[in-house]
Parts: sequence; C-alpha cells; structure tokens
Amino acid sequence: MLELLSDLADKPVISRHHFHWGFRSFLSIFLVSLLCSAVVLACTAFEGWGVPVGEGKREKRLRSVLALFGSLVVMGLFGGLVGFHGGNSRVGVVGDLMPAVVALIAGLAAYLFGVADKRPGPNLFPMLAVFVSVLFITYGMGSGNRSGNQSKASQVAFCREAFAQPEILADAEALVRAAEIHIKTCPNEAGHILPN
Repeated sequence: MLELLSDLADKPVISRHHFHWGFRSFLSIFLVSLLCSAVVLACTAFEGWGVPVGEGKREKRLRSVLALFGSLVVMGLFGGLVGFHGGNSRVGVVGDLMPAVVALIAGLAAYLFGVADKRPGPNLFPMLAVFVSVLFITYGMGSGNRSGNQSKASQVAFCREAFAQPEILADAEALVRAAEIHIKTCPNEAGHILPN
C-alpha cells in the first residue's frame, strides 16, 4: 500500500502539457480581452460615455477611467471564457451557450429599456460591447482549435487504417507502394517502411 502511495506521489497531478495549454489559452483570452477593452475604452473616453469629461480634477477622471477599464477587462474575460469553451467543445450543451448568452443579453436589454423609471447606466454599453466582441472572437479561436485537433485525429485514424489492411500487410510490394502514396499524409508510418 505504501509503494502505491509513493508511486502516486511521484506523478504530477496536472501534466506539464496540460498546464502549458491552459496557460496559453488563458493568455490568449486575456490579450483579446485587453485589446478589445482598450479599443472600447478609447471610444468611450472619446465620446464621454461613462467617463466624466468636463471635470476639472484629473485624479477623479483617471480613477473613473481605470475603474471602467477594469470592469471592461472582467467582462471581456467572462465573454472569452464562454466563447472559447463554447467554440472548443463538441458537446451540444456547451455549444448552446451562444444562443443562451444572446437570449440573456436580449432579455436584459428589453428589461432595461422597457422599464420607464430605470435607465441603463453609462457603463453598460461599453461593457456589453467588450463582452460581445470578445465572445465572438474567442468562439472563433475555440472552434479553430477544435477543428485542428479533429483533423489531426482523423489523419491518425486514416494512417492506421491505411497501413493495417491485411491485403497490404501480406504483400511487401503493396506495402512499399502504399508508403510511397501516403508519404506526405502519413510520414511517420511511411518513413518506417520506405528504404532510406
């Protein structure tokens, strides 16, 4: 029993490959969120939405700009989380996040504009712009990641099937001919068969 526990203690809980993939994914989403937030902040500061324009105190304006930028980045990270995982997943429930988010936004807009005594705050539009833009960009990133993984998996399956047929394995000439045909598609398998 102690040997089993010591063997488990030597193995990392999270492999290095998964940690690097997760960290790169987070950095990608964070950079997209920062970029979209900076663009929207520049537009809102220029237009004066959510940022006090005519105030004489520079520190108060700087604090309000930094607060708005922080909230934009957080909304962008939330949109990036939903978008990347929605695009990256092949499971139907996760893929249904996009229509659910759009329905949530439409319901929120109907509520905010339908109630006469409440009006949306000035920061709602910039936050919504960042959320939606990061959501769509990262959805594309996630679906591109998914399709790349699927094409690699289908290539591996094709190569295994191409070189595992009994008719090809039984004849040495047929095996070499199959390796010549599939050298670009299956370089690992064909490279072991073809003579140098």
